[in-house]
Amino acid sequence: MSNKKGRGNSLQQNRLKRWKPDKVYFDDIIEKLKNQHGRERSAEENKLLIQSMAYFQKKGMSLNEAANECQNMFKGSNNTYLALWNYFIKTGDVDISQTHHKRGLEQHKMLEIWDMDDEIDCFLEFAFDYTVSNNTGFSINDLISFLYDEHGIILDTYTAQCLLNEYGFHWSQQRVYYGNEFQKDRVSELKRFLFQYSNSLRLEKDENHVIVTSDESWANTGTSFDNSWLHICDNNEDCYVCNKFVQWANGDATASIAKSNVGKRCVFAHAMSRDGLLAEKLEYKDDTSLYTQPSFDELVKLDTQLNTSELIIECINDNYNDYHQQMDHGKYILWFENRLIKSFNKIYPNKTAIFFVDQCPFHMISNGFPQTTCNKEQIIEFYNKYEIKNITLKRYQDDCLLGPTLTFDSSKFNKYPKKKKPETGGPSKDELYMYLFLFLKKKMPSALEPVIVQIAKKYGHKVLFSCPYNPNDMPSEYLNNHVKLLVKQRCKKNRTISELKTDIRDGFYGGMTRSRRIHKCVDTNMINGWFSKCETNMNREIYDLLGIKDKNIQTLWQKNSEINITDPWIRVPKSEKTLKKLSKQFIIVIDNENQFFV
Repeated sequence: MSNKKGRGNSLQQNRLKRWKPDKVYFDDIIEKLKNQHGRERSAEENKLLIQSMAYFQKKGMSLNEAANECQNMFKGSNNTYLALWNYFIKTGDVDISQTHHKRGLEQHKMLEIWDMDDEIDCFLEFAFDYTVSNNTGFSINDLISFLYDEHGIILDTYTAQCLLNEYGFHWSQQRVYYGNEFQKDRVSELKRFLFQYSNSLRLEKDENHVIVTSDESWANTGTSFDNSWLHICDNNEDCYVCNKFVQWANGDATASIAKSNVGKRCVFAHAMSRDGLLAEKLEYKDDTSLYTQPSFDELVKLDTQLNTSELIIECINDNYNDYHQQMDHGKYILWFENRLIKSFNKIYPNKTAIFFVDQCPFHMISNGFPQTTCNKEQIIEFYNKYEIKNITLKRYQDDCLLGPTLTFDSSKFNKYPKKKKPETGGPSKDELYMYLFLFLKKKMPSALEPVIVQIAKKYGHKVLFSCPYNPNDMPSEYLNNHVKLLVKQRCKKNRTISELKTDIRDGFYGGMTRSRRIHKCVDTNMINGWFSKCETNMNREIYDLLGIKDKNIQTLWQKNSEINITDPWIRVPKSEKTLKKLSKQFIIVIDNENQFFV
């Protein structure tokens, strides 16, 4: 697969090279090409347009900017120029009218917007049936597949979009932003991750280590495409589409459009190395049985060890707003030890894993340190656990450090702090919390490590945590998207939870979409492509955000680097903003040394 891709890229580069002139004499061609809207250009005219777009790109314009420039000079639509350019790059041909004559169909039609009289009703009937049957709008690919499969009509994407616009169908779009703004307080965390990932790459290349990435996600029985085409108008009596819909609906043209994610939910997870999904392979091979696939009832029993890291479980919690409320720490720990580590040890019996995960809440829980939601009494229980009898600190007031050092013994831990005569009061919750953190960091750092780090160490493995809210560095995000793509493509009205589980599983191992297209099994080429995309993004971060111009993710870590994958994982339990606020209120003193936590 990778070789074929490489040959394609080389072919495209040769075509680009051939069509990148140093100079285009626009005065000679502008009269030939302008004001051509409404008729089809000849192949020779298309060659001139290709030359023009190539020239603009050689001068530093993007493809869209080049198309806009052609639109300004030659009139017409910039979408036409983009379609022409993309077709030329893919095929090397400039005669778009010949696009679909190479497909080998015995009977076919090239559908044009101005020649729709005989075909419009079949298109509208598809739009109506799809919307009613699936309770959701449809994609352009759904429309193209329908016309091709059912009527032998071949429609290109651009014409399909024009067709939909022509008949009052609108694109229902919901934009999603990650809010991933790298400010100064996040650069240090990104630096930690990039150095540790680079260190992991070195270990994977030079030693007996394997990077294994995993993540959890979810899908609902009603999960469908967020973006879809819907017919939206005022139900005008003159609207041909509305009249047809009323006729087919026996007088009611109203369609209920579901949200993207409704219905019962499943949480799913899997892990993968560069060699493939982390599941035991069967001795025989076919398209559906390459990996071992236990029954869904077996997958739910997380205390049972299995040689697969696949996880698909139905959520029974009524809170569907946040799947973190359903895939909790207890379930994750069982899966981590009985599935992830068990599978790795079976597949790589003599190697060390570097488990690459994100920093979601249930990954980060430590049994040796209280959570930020704990109250004062719960924090004091940890003091009793570690037999810490007193705490020592200094306090600020109006940005000035107050008198002598304050020492509170365990008998005063439950007292409230006092401004007047503070030595007679007690410590605040924040003072108790930060003293415990800094004390353990100095005296007993292993107590602060998350449970999954401790479990991994027990089996001789390591854990690499990503930078928070940075999905572009996580190959497992691409895996989740690949699985959800099939879940969305198979969306139908009243999908059952059993069908959803099958759709998720087929998202991992391959299956057929509702439009009879093959959804590929996650394979080595696909996974390595995802790793490559993430590592390309890491290179940009090294250059742009860390300001390191002479290194990339492969060469960033050196033997003298201060940050290593083997460093104890200690996460500061408060946000940067909170720590700055607390640093102006008090200073922790341990062994007569001031401990600063910012």
